[in-house]
Amino acid sequence: MSAHDEHTRFERAVHDAFGPDARVVATTPLHGDASSRRYVRLALAGPSPAQVVVMVLGEGRFTGGSDELGGGESSELPFVNVARWLGAHGFPIPAIHLDRAREDGLLLLEDVGDTTLWAAVSAAPAATRHLFSRAVDLLVALQVAGADPDASCVAFGKRFDESLARAELEHYVDTASRRATGSSCPRTSARRCWRSSSRSSDRSATARSRSRTATTWRGTSTCGTATSS
Repeated sequence: MSAHDEHTRFERAVHDAFGPDARVVATTPLHGDASSRRYVRLALAGPSPAQVVVMVLGEGRFTGGSDELGGGESSELPFVNVARWLGAHGFPIPAIHLDRAREDGLLLLEDVGDTTLWAAVSAAPAATRHLFSRAVDLLVALQVAGADPDASCVAFGKRFDESLARAELEHYVDTASRRATGSSCPRTSARRCWRSSSRSSDRSATARSRSRTATTWRGTSTCGTATSS
């Protein structure tokens, strides 16, 4: 897709979310880590927030069986489903201004800034105990809320099993190869990595949750962003 076509998609999403008078005045690509998603910060003008973040899904990420959908058919992304559950339970999460995952392969998200929890305590060492205590309190609250399974939330029906671990490893190996050499890692090499890691991995690894929380600091509160690889 050309840069012009992508900008058109962004403009359309901004108009649908905030009205026809809102417009995009600048775009800034953000670091997306080892993910097929991309993130772009939009500076806006008009009746809208000053900035929003676009989550751009990779090609084919809203098709049956894709890992964005947790390996099965769904009418929405797990990201959206889990965010709804977190918000309903009072957890601070970025607002989803617009969900266009199926139509345009993107979501408009609240921009919570770039200050990580670590950056916040590095800038204010005297606040380290207070800020980390609040983050731990948030994790405890999440564990307590999660003790009551909710069938409407996809997170309660997932586990980090061998097949998912294999897909994650192959994805990270491929990402590292692309960054280092500019090309994908041969599948045979990825399989060798998997066999090597399988022999040395601990069984407890399969019990880890698939969902990860990237903690950012937003003014007076931590903001956990639910993600799925």
